Amino acid sequence: MASIVGGFCVPHDPAITAFPEVANKRQAANIMAGFARVARRVAELEAVSRLSTALRSAESLDDMVARLMDETLAMMNTTHGGLWLYQPSTGKLKRVAARGNPEQDFPAALDSNECIIGKSFSDGTPRAAREFASDADIDPHNPTVQPGWGGVCLPIHTAQETIGILLIGVN
Repeated sequence: MASIVGGFCVPHDPAITAFPEVANKRQAANIMAGFARVARRVAELEAVSRLSTALRSAESLDDMVARLMDETLAMMNTTHGGLWLYQPSTGKLKRVAARGNPEQDFPAALDSNECIIGKSFSDGTPRAAREFASDADIDPHNPTVQPGWGGVCLPIHTAQETIGILLIGVN
């Protein structure tokens, strides 16, 4: 059985009714957790709205990709990332956007099973590395991999297939 207290449903629990200060602390913690969930959801919806607005205002596919990259990195609170799309005609992933490092530091094209990006694409699953420089899927002789940098590769899926990879880098 439960009671309505201050608009909240409070179960009758002997441990709670015997110690009202515990009930108040639990109630306060539940209220704060609810506020945190609402605040997180509002932030997510604002991010979706910003992204949607940015994409709708794009005047070309290149502009759309650039805005997608900028908004996504802003949402993730980082300035480093890249976007590769699969080119069926070549069988390669082509870099269509890069941020953070000089663009020449990001591979322009990758085989669909090359390094962490290609492997994430080929198996369609996200891959994360605490530090790219020590990850088994990264070429240790690649001069573009900076010590201390890690991140995640996220496959971009349609209903039928994986079409690309979004890389988010963090230091």
